[in-house]
Amino acid sequence: MLYRDQEVVNVSPKALDVLAVLLEERGAVVEKAELLRRAWPDTIVEEGGLARNISLLRKELGDWIETVPKKGYRFAGEPAAVAAGEQRRGMGRRGWGVAALGVLVLGWGY
Repeated sequence: MLYRDQEVVNVSPKALDVLAVLLEERGAVVEKAELLRRAWPDTIVEEGGLARNISLLRKELGDWIETVPKKGYRFAGEPAAVAAGEQRRGMGRRGWGVAALGVLVLGWGY
C-alpha cells in the first residue's frame, strides 16, 4: 500500500512492484530490462507496460522517479526507514518511510 499524509494513494499493484524494485536499488539506475525482469518475473511484458507504470508513479511521486536516458530509471527520494506500527516522525518536508510490512508512507507535512 502507498500512503501520503495518512491517506491511501491509489496506484496499481504492478506500479507498487516497480516502485519496490526502485526502492531496493535506491540511488542506482535500474535498467529497463532489469525492471521488467524483476517486476514481471514470470511474464513477458513490453516496455509500454513499464512506461505506463512509471507514469502512474510519477503522477504521485513527481521528481522522485528519474529517467536516465537510454539506461533506465532511478528512485531519487531521500529514505527514512520506519518500523511497522511506528508513528511517522522526523521525516521532513517530503520524507518517506518503508514499514516492515511493505507499506510505503509518503509525507508532505510542513
